[in-house]
Amino acid sequence: IDGGYVLCALPSGVSGKVFDDVEWSSHRTAESQRQRALALGITLAEFSKEDAWFDVDDIDDLHALHARLQQNPGLCPHLDRLLPIILTQQQ
Repeated sequence: IDGGYVLCALPSGVSGKVFDDVEWSSHRTAESQRQRALALGITLAEFSKEDAWFDVDDIDDLHALHARLQQNPGLCPHLDRLLPIILTQQQ
């Protein structure tokens, strides 16, 4: 895990300040974001490290994502349908 995060869902009305003073593009991004949210009194719900995902930065990562989705049918059905099309176009 590289220190980033996949998703940050916030309730309406939360100030954009939640993204201020975050250590972006570092191994501490997620921890920095977590501390900022807590400092603003935002309640957090997080996935366990066992459920952590990975970055998709290049074609090899896309293939790894496709393999992971094939092992977990129904996890992301829309993406599961699109990935074969995208991967075929990349060949």
